[in-house]
Amino acid sequence: MQAAKQLQSHPAVINSSIGVIGFSLGGYYALWLAEKMPATIAAIVTFYGTRGGTFFKSHAPVLGHFAERDVYEPQRSVQRLEECLRAANRKAELYTYPGTTHWFFEENRPDAFNAPAAQLAWTRTLEFLDQHLV
Repeated sequence: MQAAKQLQSHPAVINSSIGVIGFSLGGYYALWLAEKMPATIAAIVTFYGTRGGTFFKSHAPVLGHFAERDVYEPQRSVQRLEECLRAANRKAELYTYPGTTHWFFEENRPDAFNAPAAQLAWTRTLEFLDQHLV
């Protein structure tokens, strides 16, 4: 939360909205942060990170990128996240990338990196942030 507050005070950000991108556990924290700072966080992108609970305080739309075969975030966790977001009437776009595993976006993980899925996820991320951040 302190980092978001610090960012808000930066001259290049004042009067602008903030988006958060998180990977794995960082995705969990991005979703958590939007609930804790609803007036600050305007968009969330999570890569293979979920979180249960309520999202009634958050106003941020969510973009999620998930692996088809993920031992850390199985499809039931993704479904639960989607249910929680829908229950709170939050806009959510959640994608599962066929043939991928956890860390599919990370080039430094040759055991999991999937270039086509990573490129598509990044294109979707940029379009999403462009649409939701001012």
